[in-house]
Amino acid sequence: MDLFPSAPPSFPSLPTSLPTSIPPQLLSLPIFPITLFISQLTQRLLTITTSSRLPPHGLPPFISSKGPASFLDRGMGRYGGLIRRAVLNSTSAGFATVCFAGCLTHHFHHTFVSPTQQPNNTSKRTTHALRVSLLTCLTFVLLGGTFQSTSPSSLFSPGAFARSSIPAPSAAYATAREKRQLISLYRKYGCHTCGTKANLQVIGDHVPPNVVVKAIGGKINSIRQVFLPHCPSCSSKQGSALTRSLVNGRWRGVGKASIIHFRPRLFWVAGSLVANAGDWQELESLEVAAENLAVSGVDKLRKLFNI
Repeated sequence: MDLFPSAPPSFPSLPTSLPTSIPPQLLSLPIFPITLFISQLTQRLLTITTSSRLPPHGLPPFISSKGPASFLDRGMGRYGGLIRRAVLNSTSAGFATVCFAGCLTHHFHHTFVSPTQQPNNTSKRTTHALRVSLLTCLTFVLLGGTFQSTSPSSLFSPGAFARSSIPAPSAAYATAREKRQLISLYRKYGCHTCGTKANLQVIGDHVPPNVVVKAIGGKINSIRQVFLPHCPSCSSKQGSALTRSLVNGRWRGVGKASIIHFRPRLFWVAGSLVANAGDWQELESLEVAAENLAVSGVDKLRKLFNI
């Protein structure tokens, strides 16, 4: 018996390379959400550093007690005008962010992933950018996105994911009936600050917060408040932010009053979907076909109604 064989035993050969290939359609997928995240960081930085305090959605509307007696969502007394202004700012900033992210994703895809010929003059490039922007916004909305959800989420006013609320008749905690309504809103829309639906320990968040109303000299019964669904994590962050913003019970400023949210969403694929729909020539052909279809439909309606 040979105890020391001359040749070592043979083992099955291992593959020299792992199957790590990624479909080219997915290579441009991260560009859109990464751009949204960078936009949030930029907006939050502006919120903290600018003296004018004019961020998009992250600005609490309780800096001044002055403002038109209008309300954005189910009544908030004289502070409603400032809330409306904050949400309108977040909507316009979100619209610009989605348009830019869509164009960037489309350019990246057709420059590096699937190279195609680019428009050869400024007019065509501008038209193409507008076309991509509108298609991205449409896809973004159809996938459940809202423009304000691309901005930092406020801790003192309705968050980036606030869709619906219920009246808060007093400064007391939510009753059992109100808690059931808040759980229903939470399951449908998630936490109004971060959008999570993972934790069903729903907290009824007074908006505006009771502490803020008292600090700025308001009376709880004279200012209509609402309940919005809050997760425990965001409720804790709100408490810390309120502590930083109050000195001896007096309001000293907004401080770090907004947070960054970055949870996977279906609308993250909007930019990639538009990018994979085709290059500028194919999109132009689709636009022409749609225009011809619309003109044909209008002509048929005119003939039908003898217009």
